[in-house]
Amino acid sequence: MATRSLDVVILGGGNAGMGVTVATREARLKVTMIEPDLLGGTCPNRGCMPKKVLVAAAHALDEIERAKAHHTSQSANRASTGRR
Repeated sequence: MATRSLDVVILGGGNAGMGVTVATREARLKVTMIEPDLLGGTCPNRGCMPKKVLVAAAHALDEIERAKAHHTSQSANRASTGRR
């Protein structure tokens, strides 16, 4: 098995791991990162960001449904403003 000489081994490719990688590479250190799952960690892959997309979609659908109670409707066709 081949061996490598490294200065830093980073465990995990989440926010902290990515930040450390930048700093160590700028210091011209030999770095490797070990990430058994998706880079970026929980937030962009399964946590914060996907949740925000789903919440925004649910909010939009709720607003459309509630518009009926105000005797208005929402559609993809919008009235012309007269501007071109």
